[in-house]
Amino acid sequence: MKYTTIIGIITIVVGALIIQKWLPISFFKEPTTAKKINELESPKIPGYIPVPIQAVTMSSTKGWFTYTNLSHDYQFDYPSDWKIYYYEASQDEMRIYLRSPSTEKQFERKVPPPEYSHDLIVSFWPDINSFYSNTNGAGLKKTYTNLAEYMAEKNTPNKVIGKLTVAGQPAYDAILGGGEGANYSILIEHDGIYHLSFETAWDKSELTTIQQQILSSFRFKSK
Repeated sequence: MKYTTIIGIITIVVGALIIQKWLPISFFKEPTTAKKINELESPKIPGYIPVPIQAVTMSSTKGWFTYTNLSHDYQFDYPSDWKIYYYEASQDEMRIYLRSPSTEKQFERKVPPPEYSHDLIVSFWPDINSFYSNTNGAGLKKTYTNLAEYMAEKNTPNKVIGKLTVAGQPAYDAILGGGEGANYSILIEHDGIYHLSFETAWDKSELTTIQQQILSSFRFKSK
């Protein structure tokens, strides 16, 4: 009886080893992309913090994640090998940073200046005047009634390219800033001001395919 039991146990163990050898490893292990969600890297930059784990979920696009910002009602998809983190500059301003592996390598080699170290920055301000005072230096104050009035202002550091629709909302695409700090940007007014800044692109034509995909996935949860 004991002999039969031992033989049975050995048979089960051997069978399990054979199955594990021939079935895909992924059958026994947690998917790599799901595991990465729990291993969001710290940017190792003072003041910059990894986004909360619960803000990142699996995307319907293979190899991509979905970032959701519940505080400001938006979400977008991005490649799972990109770094994502945030920086709360002030009570009024919240920025989400994304950096691709290629930009990360260049940044580590100190190839691009700091003004061009991210593939995308998504910033939120409660109104256009908060945006103006933070982006025009020295906390300058001015009273605008809406985004359209700001974009029509000749003295602001922006060059309007045109109008477009993003996430079902009217938006402006423009070159914001000047000199080394200039980059392609999109401004959306939707219960506040959303600023999508592509630091690695100096013009709309320089957006990569992946940057265009991320932009096309940008959406508001309440829509």
